[in-house]
Amino acid sequence: MIERLSHAAFEKIMSGKIKEGATCVIKFYSNQCHYCHALRQDYKQISDQFEGVHFFAFNVDGYPHINSVVDINGVPTIAFVKTGRLPQIDILDDPEEKHGETWYHPEDIVSFIKERVR
Repeated sequence: MIERLSHAAFEKIMSGKIKEGATCVIKFYSNQCHYCHALRQDYKQISDQFEGVHFFAFNVDGYPHINSVVDINGVPTIAFVKTGRLPQIDILDDPEEKHGETWYHPEDIVSFIKERVR
């Protein structure tokens, strides 16, 4: 299941206000991004593969200071976050060859998550 993150919940995660450790994947998206819309179904299918990992979607529209919180190059962007007092954040690199429909290749997202889930 994928939950949408409010601005307040996103800031809480990124500021370390969630003390207990949790494993999260966040897809940053915009309503104007066709790649983001096309990635939606693949992201849902990927989320079904990982038990114990929280999957979120965060709309960057209306959140102009996103880069002051997390350094992203654009949307879609996939981030792996371990919550806690000092959250650990890894950003999936842009693909060497973009997928024509969804920007990221779904198997690259799966590999990125598998490398970090322990």
